[in-house]
Amino acid sequence: MGERCFVVGVGAPFRPPETLHIIMNKNVTPSAAGTAVPAGTAPFLLIFRDASSEIYERLSAEERQSLLEQWYAWYEGLAAVGKVRDGHPLEPSGRTVTVSSGRVVDGPFIEGKEVVGGYFLLEVSGLEEAVEIAKQCPSFKYGLGLTVEVRPVADECPVLRAQQSLANTAT
Repeated sequence: MGERCFVVGVGAPFRPPETLHIIMNKNVTPSAAGTAVPAGTAPFLLIFRDASSEIYERLSAEERQSLLEQWYAWYEGLAAVGKVRDGHPLEPSGRTVTVSSGRVVDGPFIEGKEVVGGYFLLEVSGLEEAVEIAKQCPSFKYGLGLTVEVRPVADECPVLRAQQSLANTAT
């Protein structure tokens, strides 16, 4: 397994599905960022975290291929019903910049035990639906230690929004 490109944790080369960029329907409203968001939905991010890529080496080649096909089917199924807006794996290498020390550290993490392997950007009715989709992650069936973090996407920075709110109430 010489290639090190992972499909949100799956040790196999990534090929973007044909449905990566879904076509939005006419029933949309503009969001604060200016992108079209279907009415009655909200954006949520599924963040896929792996302990290490070596965990996949315990799977046979057939199991890895099957898992890869399950990931594609899951993504393409979500795209077909308009639930996923985007999704990509992340390369295992990168840099972390910390402003306080001004240092640059190799790797996408400093001291974390988990690495973010990829993400899906969902467009769903709410947190409950996003969690139900996350529970369908194909890697869970294999007990590989993958975790999926479900986070709502904010229209603006929550810290700055809170500061602005405090400033507005003080005046």
